Amino acid sequence: MGVRRSGVLLLGAILLGCLYHLEEHAQFLRLRTIEMQPSERFPATAIWEGLPPEVERFGLLFGFVSHSLAEKLSARFPIRCTFSGRWSLHPVCTMEPHRPIIAIQYKEKSWYLGTEGHLWAMEHPWNALIDTEDADSIPVLHWEIERQLPIETISRDQVYMSRFAAKRVNRYMQTLQELHWLQSMQSWTLSRKTGEAVVRITLPLEGNRVTVILKDVPQSWEQTARAIDSIVRRIEAEEGKFLLDATYKDRIVLRQLYE
Repeated sequence: MGVRRSGVLLLGAILLGCLYHLEEHAQFLRLRTIEMQPSERFPATAIWEGLPPEVERFGLLFGFVSHSLAEKLSARFPIRCTFSGRWSLHPVCTMEPHRPIIAIQYKEKSWYLGTEGHLWAMEHPWNALIDTEDADSIPVLHWEIERQLPIETISRDQVYMSRFAAKRVNRYMQTLQELHWLQSMQSWTLSRKTGEAVVRITLPLEGNRVTVILKDVPQSWEQTARAIDSIVRRIEAEEGKFLLDATYKDRIVLRQLYE
C-alpha cells in the first residue's frame, strides 16, 4: 500500500512538473487581453499601466486586484470603471464617463463638476473623450467660498469628490432654470457678504447689465425674482450698470455702478 501511494505521489509530481514546464514555455495563463467598452473611446494603456507584473503573468489573479484597480482608475480619470469576467483570462472593462453639469472656477483653476459630485480639471487630458457641451453652454461658476470643495492641490490628473457641491449647484441650476435666468445670465459667483454665503448673478439689460445679489436660499428666489423683474423693467431704458442687492430682509437695494 505504501509503495503504491508513493508511486501515485511521484506520478502526480511528475505531471505537475510537466504542466509547470509547459506553462512556463507557452504561458497560457498569461493575461493577454482586456476588452474595453466602449473600445473606440478609452485607451487600454491606462489599465495595463496599473497592473502588477504577477497579475499580467498569471491572469487568474486579476480578480484579486480588479476592485482596487477600478478605484485607482476612477481617481485618475473622469470615468466610472467596472470589470466583468474578473476571474477569467479575458476580463471586460466598462468605462462610463462622468457627465459634467457645469464648470467651476476655484483657486485660479477651472474644474468640471459631474452630476454625482466628481470634480476634475478642465485641462484633464481625457476631457477630449467626454461630452462637455452642456456644461460649456453655461457660464463658469466662480466659487469663492473656501473649505467647501475638497481641492487642496492643483493637479490636472486627479479626480476629486464633493457631493455637497453637486447637491448645492444642482439646486441653484434647477431654480435658475425655472426663473429663465440660467441660459441668459452672463456670469455668476458664489461668495460671502458680511459672513453669509450669497450668489451674485449678472444678467443682460438692454446692452448694459445688472448684477443681482441673492441669499444662498434658492427656495426664496422665485418670490424675490418677481420684485427684481419689476425693478429691471423700470431701469432697462437707463444707461449704465446696476446692482440689485436682495439679501436684506424687507427690501431690495438698487445701486448704479460707476466705473
